[in-house]
Amino acid sequence: MRVKGAVRPVFLALLVPTLLLSLVLTVLYIFMKVSVNLDLSEEKQLSWWSRDTVGVQRIYAEQNPDSVLPALSRAGTYLLIALAIAVGMVRVWPD
Repeated sequence: MRVKGAVRPVFLALLVPTLLLSLVLTVLYIFMKVSVNLDLSEEKQLSWWSRDTVGVQRIYAEQNPDSVLPALSRAGTYLLIALAIAVGMVRVWPD
Protein backbone atom coordinates (compact mmCIF):
# COMPACT_ATOMS: atom_id res chain seq x y z
CA MET A 1 0.00 0.00 0.00
CA ARG A 2 1.30 3.40 -0.98
CA VAL A 3 1.41 6.27 1.48
CA LYS A 4 -0.59 9.21 0.20
CA GLY A 5 1.72 11.85 -1.25
CA ALA A 6 4.77 9.59 -1.42
CA VAL A 7 6.82 9.84 -4.61
CA ARG A 8 7.55 6.57 -6.34
CA PRO A 9 11.24 5.71 -6.89
CA VAL A 10 10.51 4.94 -10.56
CA PHE A 11 9.14 8.45 -11.01
CA LEU A 12 12.34 9.98 -9.64
CA ALA A 13 14.48 7.55 -11.62
CA LEU A 14 12.84 8.86 -14.80
CA LEU A 15 12.47 12.50 -13.78
CA VAL A 16 16.14 13.15 -12.95
CA PRO A 17 17.52 11.94 -16.33
CA THR A 18 14.76 13.88 -18.09
CA LEU A 19 15.78 17.10 -16.38
CA LEU A 20 19.49 16.47 -16.99
CA LEU A 21 18.92 15.67 -20.66
CA SER A 22 16.85 18.82 -21.13
CA LEU A 23 19.67 20.86 -19.59
CA VAL A 24 22.29 19.23 -21.85
CA LEU A 25 20.11 19.77 -24.95
CA THR A 26 19.60 23.43 -24.04
CA VAL A 27 23.36 23.99 -23.70
CA LEU A 28 23.94 22.15 -27.00
CA TYR A 29 21.32 24.30 -28.75
CA ILE A 30 22.85 27.52 -27.41
CA PHE A 31 26.33 26.40 -28.47
CA MET A 32 25.15 25.60 -32.01
CA LYS A 33 23.20 28.87 -32.27
CA VAL A 34 26.20 30.95 -31.15
CA SER A 35 28.43 29.10 -33.58
CA VAL A 36 25.95 29.62 -36.44
CA ASN A 37 25.53 33.31 -35.67
CA LEU A 38 29.29 33.88 -35.55
CA ASP A 39 29.65 32.50 -39.09
CA LEU A 40 26.67 34.33 -40.62
CA SER A 41 26.69 37.92 -41.80
CA GLU A 42 24.98 40.44 -39.56
CA GLU A 43 21.80 40.71 -41.64
CA LYS A 44 21.42 36.91 -41.89
CA GLN A 45 21.99 36.11 -38.21
CA LEU A 46 19.28 34.20 -36.40
CA SER A 47 17.15 36.00 -33.83
CA TRP A 48 17.82 35.13 -30.20
CA TRP A 49 14.07 34.99 -29.59
CA SER A 50 13.60 32.32 -32.24
CA ARG A 51 13.24 28.72 -31.06
CA ASP A 52 13.76 27.19 -34.51
CA THR A 53 15.91 24.26 -33.42
CA VAL A 54 15.52 22.47 -36.75
CA GLY A 55 16.77 25.54 -38.62
CA VAL A 56 19.76 25.88 -36.29
CA GLN A 57 20.58 22.17 -36.72
CA ARG A 58 20.30 22.46 -40.52
CA ILE A 59 22.51 25.56 -40.79
CA TYR A 60 25.02 24.14 -38.31
CA ALA A 61 25.20 20.90 -40.33
CA GLU A 62 25.80 22.94 -43.52
CA GLN A 63 28.57 24.94 -41.87
CA ASN A 64 30.14 21.92 -40.14
CA PRO A 65 29.46 18.86 -42.33
CA ASP A 66 31.61 16.49 -40.24
CA SER A 67 29.97 17.37 -36.92
CA VAL A 68 27.67 14.94 -35.13
CA LEU A 69 26.08 17.63 -32.95
CA PRO A 70 22.93 18.14 -35.08
CA ALA A 71 22.22 14.41 -35.17
CA LEU A 72 22.96 14.14 -31.46
CA SER A 73 20.59 17.02 -30.79
CA ARG A 74 17.80 15.39 -32.84
CA ALA A 75 18.28 12.01 -31.16
CA GLY A 76 18.38 13.66 -27.74
CA THR A 77 15.14 15.49 -28.47
CA TYR A 78 13.37 12.24 -29.37
CA LEU A 79 14.77 10.60 -26.24
CA LEU A 80 13.58 13.55 -24.16
CA ILE A 81 10.07 13.21 -25.59
CA ALA A 82 10.06 9.49 -24.80
CA LEU A 83 11.29 10.11 -21.24
CA ALA A 84 8.68 12.82 -20.70
CA ILE A 85 5.93 10.45 -21.83
CA ALA A 86 7.29 7.75 -19.50
CA VAL A 87 7.37 10.21 -16.57
CA GLY A 88 3.79 11.21 -17.29
CA MET A 89 2.66 7.59 -17.52
CA VAL A 90 4.36 6.63 -14.26
CA ARG A 91 2.88 9.67 -12.55
CA VAL A 92 -0.74 8.94 -13.52
CA TRP A 93 -0.61 5.13 -13.63
CA PRO A 94 -2.41 3.54 -10.70
CA ASP A 95 -0.47 1.37 -8.29
